[in-house]
Amino acid sequence: MLRLLPPPRAPERTSGEVFEERGYSLASRPQRPGELTVTVTVTLGDAAREHVATGAARDRVPVALWLVVAIEAERCVRRAAALVGASTSDLAGIFDEAAAVSEVREVHGSPALSQLRGYATALRNGEPTSASIMAATMPLSPAIHVGAAWAIAAEAFSISVEAWASSFAASLPTGRLAWEAASAADGQSLAEWTLLQATRRCRSANTSACSRARA
Repeated sequence: MLRLLPPPRAPERTSGEVFEERGYSLASRPQRPGELTVTVTVTLGDAAREHVATGAARDRVPVALWLVVAIEAERCVRRAAALVGASTSDLAGIFDEAAAVSEVREVHGSPALSQLRGYATALRNGEPTSASIMAATMPLSPAIHVGAAWAIAAEAFSISVEAWASSFAASLPTGRLAWEAASAADGQSLAEWTLLQATRRCRSANTSACSRARA
């Protein structure tokens, strides 16, 4: 069952005060800034809990945030692979390369982009996380559009969105927070960013094929 949640409250400003971003805190705001979220509760077996805890610790982010991003990244790479006719492993490598050269540039005059890039920087830097005991069930807070996409994916298998999301937990790759950081820095959703990288790869491959044919 999806439950609508409001976004975290932004700091209040007094009259005439100039708001200065002091750095995005993933611990206090473990989601993209400004997004309304829904609740999707996943069920995690022993192996899945260990895998998720290890992945989150390696990427230095809160467990729930790591799991949301990792599940959405897996959905996006599979969707992009189906659309462009490539393997998920090939596209994952392309996304890794694109994220590695992505830059978080300084922002002037756009509070919205400034917050997104602050979030992107926080993802790239990571934050110290303390070990915690994970329960067998965990509520996740994906954005509304992400939760809806998960529900549509679950419908294809005639299962609940909770069962669909839970099925990925024990095998999700680490390191895909970099995709989320790159997409946020570019002001794009993760789905938009991955599809853009995939179509660029497809266009480049087609151009190379045409060049060889003309030669």
